[in-house]
Amino acid sequence: RGILDDVTRLRSEQPFYVHVLGVSALSWVAEFRDYGVDSYDGSSMFFTAFTAGEWLWHDGNGRLAEYPVKRSRLEDIPSCNCSPCSVMRAQGIDTRTYGSNETNMGRAVHNINQYRQALSVALTEASSVRQLTL
Repeated sequence: RGILDDVTRLRSEQPFYVHVLGVSALSWVAEFRDYGVDSYDGSSMFFTAFTAGEWLWHDGNGRLAEYPVKRSRLEDIPSCNCSPCSVMRAQGIDTRTYGSNETNMGRAVHNINQYRQALSVALTEASSVRQLTL
């Protein structure tokens, strides 16, 4: 937060675009909004689909559940009807399984889709909190 405080001070002297590279945790959304961060990105939801076999599930309330597909039983991971999963399933590929390039790529796209849905909720919540405090 110290860096963001410094950036805020510098921006008051000379406006500039602020992009935070490599941090996209949903827990930071409101803080980034408060500090006036223009954009941010991260890739953990993509890379963990490959490296850890992590499958993300958006609960509809802005939270992401993580399922390690390498160590989970298929019946313990929710079935998903998002576009990436539906397309892959029509081709006989289940993104909740691990072990092939196709399942890993499908899971990565699924995770990005789930993150996008959770981010949308987090941005809405950050906006409403900010409006209430003005």
